[in-house]
Amino acid sequence: MEFLLGVVEFRRRLPSHGLSLLSGGRARLSVLVVTVGSSWVTDYLGNEIMTGNSSEGPGVDLALWGKHRGLPGPYPVVCHLLDAAAAMGVLWDLYVSPGGRRHIAAGLGVGDEQARRILMFWAALHDVGKVTFTFQSQADDAFSGLTGYMDVPGERISHDQAVHLWLGLALREVGYLARGVRDEAFMVAQLLGGHHGRFFQLKQDVCDPLVYVPSLGRGKWEQQRRAIFGALHSVLGKPGPPAKRMSADVAGLVCGLVVLADWLVSQDFFVKGRLKDRPKVGDAASLKAHLVVSTRQVPGLLTEAGLGRLRLQPGSFGDEFPFEPNYLQRSLADALPALVGERPGLLLITAPMGDGKTEIALHSARVMGEACGVPGIFVGLPTMATADQIYERVMDYGMRRAIDPAPLTLLHSMAWLNPVYSRDVSPSGEPDPEILTGEDARGAWTAATDWLQARNRGVLAPFSVGTIDQALLAALCGKHNMLRLMGLSGKVIVIDEVHAYDAYMQGLLRRLLTWLGRMGVPVVLLSATLPRQIGRRLAEAYLLGAGHRSPIEVTAGYPGWLYADAGGGRVTAKALTTEPRSLDVEVHEVPIGKDRRADRSVALQELLKPLVETNSGCVGIICNTVAEAQQTFESLQEWLGKIFAGSSQRPQLQILHSRFPAEDRAEITRAVVDRFGKEGKESGKRPTTGAILVATQVVEQSIDLDFDFLISDLAPIALLLQRAGRCWRHLHNPRPTWASRARLAVLSPVSADGRPAVPDSWPFVYPAALLRRTREELTKRGARSIQIPDEIQPLVDTVYDEDFLDPDRGMADDDVERIADEQVKTFISQQVAIPEPADVKSLHALTSADIDEQVIRTRLGADSARVICCYQAHSGEMFLDPSLTAELPGRGSLDKGRFTKIEVRTLLARVIPVPAAWVRGPDDKDLPPVAWRENAHLRDVLLLRHPVGVDGRVRPAELGTNSFVLSPELGLVRLTC
Repeated sequence: MEFLLGVVEFRRRLPSHGLSLLSGGRARLSVLVVTVGSSWVTDYLGNEIMTGNSSEGPGVDLALWGKHRGLPGPYPVVCHLLDAAAAMGVLWDLYVSPGGRRHIAAGLGVGDEQARRILMFWAALHDVGKVTFTFQSQADDAFSGLTGYMDVPGERISHDQAVHLWLGLALREVGYLARGVRDEAFMVAQLLGGHHGRFFQLKQDVCDPLVYVPSLGRGKWEQQRRAIFGALHSVLGKPGPPAKRMSADVAGLVCGLVVLADWLVSQDFFVKGRLKDRPKVGDAASLKAHLVVSTRQVPGLLTEAGLGRLRLQPGSFGDEFPFEPNYLQRSLADALPALVGERPGLLLITAPMGDGKTEIALHSARVMGEACGVPGIFVGLPTMATADQIYERVMDYGMRRAIDPAPLTLLHSMAWLNPVYSRDVSPSGEPDPEILTGEDARGAWTAATDWLQARNRGVLAPFSVGTIDQALLAALCGKHNMLRLMGLSGKVIVIDEVHAYDAYMQGLLRRLLTWLGRMGVPVVLLSATLPRQIGRRLAEAYLLGAGHRSPIEVTAGYPGWLYADAGGGRVTAKALTTEPRSLDVEVHEVPIGKDRRADRSVALQELLKPLVETNSGCVGIICNTVAEAQQTFESLQEWLGKIFAGSSQRPQLQILHSRFPAEDRAEITRAVVDRFGKEGKESGKRPTTGAILVATQVVEQSIDLDFDFLISDLAPIALLLQRAGRCWRHLHNPRPTWASRARLAVLSPVSADGRPAVPDSWPFVYPAALLRRTREELTKRGARSIQIPDEIQPLVDTVYDEDFLDPDRGMADDDVERIADEQVKTFISQQVAIPEPADVKSLHALTSADIDEQVIRTRLGADSARVICCYQAHSGEMFLDPSLTAELPGRGSLDKGRFTKIEVRTLLARVIPVPAAWVRGPDDKDLPPVAWRENAHLRDVLLLRHPVGVDGRVRPAELGTNSFVLSPELGLVRLTC
């Protein structure tokens, strides 16, 4: 030993705890190697001399706390770590999909059981960084109970960063490769350091953490970290290291599972219960007993949270749906079982509007999920309105086909205002989306638990419907993206209306598909009007993730489908035939007025004559902007008022757009679907007199409406065809005598000299090039009807064709502008998206904090603000209604002015989305009350204060250079700019 000490002193004298290791460690050391600056001592034989791994070393100090706030006493950190290990084991057994288990085990190079043990060990290490002065000193009473621990002055360090820095060398002592920062030991440390949502950078300091980061603490701090590490390794059966280095996708999935395990066992009621039975001593037997009890209790946490595997009844399409399959549904139901093996794949379905794509997508998702062990389902849609509509259809499917209760979450920012999804509201606690759940008789089998409805958790449910943003967030370099990715990995991903996304979102979608292909997640894409080149790129992105780089030579037929097999890279396409139908399309020119808006009044009066003369039929009018919809509604209201003056039988006139208060918009949408939807005739709510709906794009997709005649502003051809899908949609509806065929009238603006023109606001909605190319194609056709389905794909491909070069005239300026805009959006999507799995060298690249959260919003340019209209009495008091009866709450009813969940819901039900440019630079009077700013849901809401005179007259609200008024009929109207 004298020789060894001499060697140590020659290289670098070890700190005092290092000497204690030498005297208390193993005696049989042939040659001792000490790296300068290192606190880890090993011999050439690889034997560790960590006291924590030796049965002769000190036990675990139970005074080191891991949970404290809100508890009757401190909860030992080692107990929390064992709880997390137990949760990981139970999640592996009951939550992780069979396909996910195979993928993770293969990625680690081990079998299923060994993978389970490794993940339990890793989960147990996630908070070992709490054994530091920085963390323990946060609770004065608990810290005062520690003895023998030195104060550590200097820079403070977070516990997750401490794990990242410290753990790598500890793992080396149990066989993990740790020669350089890219080796597996340091990757695991980086993975676990990211359990709060962001990964730290791997730097040289991880190779010698106590020297580079003194804040970790030496002496007893180091001794106890080693003791806890060794105890956990021993209690969990001393699992060996993986047989190979993880890929980024496997690391991401494991990190997501660690986060979930941590969340489950960090719930206060669970910790309080385990605190009562905390071990008395920190020996191996006591810790093992604690693990056993926690393992018995964790399954109850999963049940309470609504976490499990979706189990759907097997069967044919006819078993799943109460009607005979049509041509599309029959083709896929017959062909898909033979195409799907144990490997996943991507299915692209292209068919006209109203041809049953949603039903065959659900059937296909079940078949594909069963085949490759991914039983869950996520359905993504372009808007909140479409998500709300599809949610009810998916809920009914789950009620019929789920074998066990199948919590179904609705994922978008206003989901908790959906009355079907959110029935009951708890009156207490801080408001999170978790407060609401649908537990009525209709939805009890699919009711989402409170736990699943909290922030960031909904995607973890086995069954989900939401806006596509909820999936695309997994592909962004943002916080907790790996948790989202893990949540998606257990589901078949169904993306509807895949044509509806711009170049930015398409770029993110391609990156997400690459990761899904890599992880073995089946995907179903649906569209009625998808350009062929976009469909090809999406399939190629998926196959790229699965390891196949060759371009796809075939495309889906129209109508038809394409299946890309991730296993062999084989692509199968099928074109189908169905009974054709005609759509009459007529173009009507409308002048642009002095306000630079299209003046539709004359054209609409002519087109609506048959409805007015017979007072029969249902007509939809779709405008490109909210302001123009409001203007059109007022013009028609005045016109109809003159014609039907004194009559009680005037046609019904209604307006729907996004700029109503949330609860009003939801109510209007329900009324519109009741009147013009599939069940309108059967329920007796379909109008028997004339009825006109003026709307915006909110009715364009996934909302099942049926009009006798449709009038639309000029829009890109794909969207015009989508709008036309709301015309003669259901053959069982009777038609008025004047509507003998499906008919679409397109209003095309022209300037004063009669040349095609674009209103000032339209280029903010649609590229001018697509509007021009659509108009040219429709003009070429003259009076010739569009044959559906045969002519849909050629029309879409012609308008969206990327080969703009015409040898006779060259490229138009608006085409150049469109190309440049799409290239910029694609470039930005690449900058904010996570790298392709094969390109990830460090996990830090997946959650880089250098990117502004505002920049990485999934809807580029969709910068919006939220406002609530309120009314200011002459006395200065504020109210929520113009009659001054409902006082605006300046603070909540809970202590310190906090709001109950019901109070927050009441306020958010009045929120209206507006373009952020309208409300930039608000004054102090426009800001919410101080107590609102303490609430995450209310702090960014602005107030539009409408002064109310003593005579009761309501004046417009002023904000910056804009004036606004909230009309019961029109919604929020912007008066000046």
